[in-house]
Amino acid sequence: MGVALGVPQHRSRWPEQSEVAGSTTGNQYDAREMAETIPKDLKNLRACLLCSSIKTFDQFLSSGCENCADYLQMKGHQEAVFDYTSANFDGMIAMMSPPQSWVAKWQRIDKFVPGVYAVSVSGSLPADIVRELKSHGIYYKPRDSSQGLGR
Repeated sequence: MGVALGVPQHRSRWPEQSEVAGSTTGNQYDAREMAETIPKDLKNLRACLLCSSIKTFDQFLSSGCENCADYLQMKGHQEAVFDYTSANFDGMIAMMSPPQSWVAKWQRIDKFVPGVYAVSVSGSLPADIVRELKSHGIYYKPRDSSQGLGR
């Protein structure tokens, strides 16, 4: 499992808007890059446990997670895709203009690339990955809204 983690020493924060998806003005995105973040099919959808991005299993396997590539190396690692994503999620948000979206701010996804995101993702990252992220100043907050509801 640890083989798929790639937390760089120099990165202890989420990217600024101008650093996301090749943005030059903070709100313009390349259409080809945006197409890679949108699910290609409605079957085999999974949501990233760290950022809640929704893509197909094959998309995570072939291109990883655009938001979390510096932290969770899923590209080409089938086991990592299973460990760092969940097929059990609720709701979908299509976010195309992160800085202008109040929903994106409310969901804490306004610094991420445009795409489709889950409102809630069931499950959590493995404990060793959470510890590794924390050691690099990244504090993981599970995106499972059912936690703490007495279930």
